[in-house]
Amino acid sequence: VLLGAAADTSQSKPTPKQIAQWVEQLGDNDFKMREDASKKLWQAGAAAEPALEKAIKSDDPEVARRARELLDKFHWGIYPDTPADIVALIRAYQSSEGNPRLEVIQKLLESGDVGLRAVLKIAASEKNVDQRKVLGDLVANKLPSAFILAVTEGKYDHFERLLEICHEGKFIGLNQYAAYWLLRGKLAERISHLRAQLSERPDDSWLAQTLSYLHRANGDLVEARKAAEKARHIDPHADHLVEGLLYELGDWKTLATKGTLHIAGADNLAEKWAYRAAYARLAGEHKAFENAVHELRKYPEGKSERESLAYVAAKGLLLNDRPAEGLELLRTIPARHELLFDILCARLDFTGAIELAEKEPPTDKIVSPVNLAHARLLCLLGDKEGKALFDRYAERIKDEIDPQWVRLLLAEEMRAGLKDRAFAHAAKALSVLPPKKENNNSLRGRLYLTRLFPQQTMTAEVWWSVLNGRFKDESQAALLGRLRNLLEGKAAAKDVKTWIDADQVPQAAFPDINVPLARLQATRTALAEGALLAGLDDLALSLLKKADSRDALLRLGDLLAAKKRWTEAAEYYQQAWKKVLHPETLRERARFGASYGEKAPDPLPLFLAGDALVRAGQENQGKRLIEQAHWITFADVETRYDFIRALIERGHKEAARRETELLLRVSEPNTYYSGAAIRRMAVAAFERKDYQKAAEGFEQSMLRCFHPYTNFVSNAAFANVPAQIHQLRASTLLAAGKIDEALRHVELALADSPGYVDLAIALVPDLERRGHKKEARDLFNRCYSAYEKVCRDYPRCAWAHNSAAWLSACCRRNLDAALRHAEKSVDLAPDHAGYFDTLAEVQFQRGEKDKAIVLQKRAIELEPKKAYYRKQLKRLEAGDPSADRPSENEE
Repeated sequence: VLLGAAADTSQSKPTPKQIAQWVEQLGDNDFKMREDASKKLWQAGAAAEPALEKAIKSDDPEVARRARELLDKFHWGIYPDTPADIVALIRAYQSSEGNPRLEVIQKLLESGDVGLRAVLKIAASEKNVDQRKVLGDLVANKLPSAFILAVTEGKYDHFERLLEICHEGKFIGLNQYAAYWLLRGKLAERISHLRAQLSERPDDSWLAQTLSYLHRANGDLVEARKAAEKARHIDPHADHLVEGLLYELGDWKTLATKGTLHIAGADNLAEKWAYRAAYARLAGEHKAFENAVHELRKYPEGKSERESLAYVAAKGLLLNDRPAEGLELLRTIPARHELLFDILCARLDFTGAIELAEKEPPTDKIVSPVNLAHARLLCLLGDKEGKALFDRYAERIKDEIDPQWVRLLLAEEMRAGLKDRAFAHAAKALSVLPPKKENNNSLRGRLYLTRLFPQQTMTAEVWWSVLNGRFKDESQAALLGRLRNLLEGKAAAKDVKTWIDADQVPQAAFPDINVPLARLQATRTALAEGALLAGLDDLALSLLKKADSRDALLRLGDLLAAKKRWTEAAEYYQQAWKKVLHPETLRERARFGASYGEKAPDPLPLFLAGDALVRAGQENQGKRLIEQAHWITFADVETRYDFIRALIERGHKEAARRETELLLRVSEPNTYYSGAAIRRMAVAAFERKDYQKAAEGFEQSMLRCFHPYTNFVSNAAFANVPAQIHQLRASTLLAAGKIDEALRHVELALADSPGYVDLAIALVPDLERRGHKKEARDLFNRCYSAYEKVCRDYPRCAWAHNSAAWLSACCRRNLDAALRHAEKSVDLAPDHAGYFDTLAEVQFQRGEKDKAIVLQKRAIELEPKKAYYRKQLKRLEAGDPSADRPSENEE
């Protein structure tokens, strides 16, 4: 029985035959008979609605009139058993306009199930599309808070009734509906229920789509596709769902042949051809692939009005095994030359990158991003001209300088390893007058601090404000020096203690936070971080307790967890959760509903509390909280994605894997978040050495970059990600004994990224182990010679020497030459931890275990927080050079 129906009004439900007889009697010649039939149909309530819907089309005007009078009541949710106060509210809605109507709806939503049924009926009867959407949003906004209440109290009946109303009224996304039944473990039951409904209503596309989402949430993409195909047969607008499922299935052959599909939601013609090319390539449809590539090549040569199409076409070529043609197309788009520059560098074509930059020299007015990237490249190649270029560009820092350009300058200097220069140039920029349109000096400071302290930005902003207040007469360079010493843990504890005055914390540290209390809390938390860096643990704890915010309480929990004081840590984590969602406000949230689009509460504090309790021996209570954290996000994919990232950062890989699987099942198909879930699952597959699954996942997530506004975080990934996918496919084929196919993917990988280090590292030992010694030697020599050439052309390029050494050590070849390269890289960059790690590996492979251990310890000294170096030390101490190296992947 649908929730929109009224309860039965008599002990025995009228039969269809009785209802049909009463409908016929609506046109009887006897007035009393007509009146009696109307009363009986009224008493039948919802059971009579289908027959009355047909009756309003009757040729008998009396039958049609009486049927319409009854339906007018039923359509608005007025039935014989509807309480008088509910009827009064419905009538009030009918007779009012604007805000009073919304107030009536709020009262109905607070009136239990009968009120919910009335709202559903009102929404269905509302002819105004905009008004109906407002009503739907009001009902849907009740879901998040009602769900939290259901989870925390373990009572789901009311929420399920609300959910069914939202689903029936089409007020929510189908992913929300599926998410709930997945979490409840009742997907099979709900699937059976929906199948029964669909058999009764075979032309209902909404039901068919719902069934598809339920199957997808159940992990059954084949059945999900069947249901989606049925929905599309009823309603062509369901095309996007069918394609999304084919995409997740990796059914490239079907996608390649369905040229009329609304490809991946694309509305850009070049994007459609890029997808067509990918589908045909992956399906092995050579002719269709070449045709799509031909279409991509047509895109324009530098016409500004078509640059967007050309850019997408270039991406389509780069990511579809046509790198040379993609690069040529990028050359015709001046606005994308920074991308082209970085891809050329990733391909080790430094000559080409430099030539590109030299064709676009800086002018009196413009130093472009390519000019800055050129200076950075020269520094990385060991050319002193790079530093000189940066210094010349920094001479442009004068009054009215654009702070965004300064920000780019600082970013490139930091990437080039010129930290001292970046700080000096930031100080200079802070000393000049801002542009006339910009009066906020603190805004400039924050722009620069994000580049100088990318991992400590909030702490840097607060302390910048503190130091400016304490040392008003000092230069910007001196102040930045103080800040740098503090955040690098070099400031004297007595000085830091003097600088911190808990009673006079600067209120302007976070001008974009409007609430004074929130500003104060954020400021105290940042001050506490400075105290911790100076070794003032007691002062830091005091500041965090006074801050009493979610972030401060989480930090307190973390500090205690680091000391394995799990019970105390759990207490602070639970306090942080109460800040996220205080239990006393829960019922008020459920009563008034969440604001439209409000995110689900952050589940991290709840999870950490549960984890700490489990470690403290309180397993049952801890697991209960962990489960609540798993549930509480419901279908809010953005919050769940942030939760996954936080879990990974804290080392909770198994919990992150579980959340990732759920994210994929409850996100909308073919969206950013489903793509993000696929990528993270590919990372997990890679870590367990399931290279086929990893390749498939990386490929699926990579194709999303065909969208005009979706790109890799790093420009170099346009060369390296396709190469990595081919490397993984080659490893899979090699394991299956398909050497020729594996070598074809090796060639494609080298075409994408010549000298791709991981290709040789992964395949050379494997080829040799399987008896393909010539192929192993050839592959190593091709990759190694690419780095040898860079070392010859740029003998002071520490990075190239290190790469040549690392490649040799991992492939256990050319170890004498590797030693020379590794020592040269350490010579050129004596403070680079990674280069000491490489030199240690080379010595280890040469049988010099003791030397290797000393070198590895030096790497740890230089970068003590990197776990990989400590794991590598244990491997060296164990003494087996053939043992697998620990993963460097932080995820």
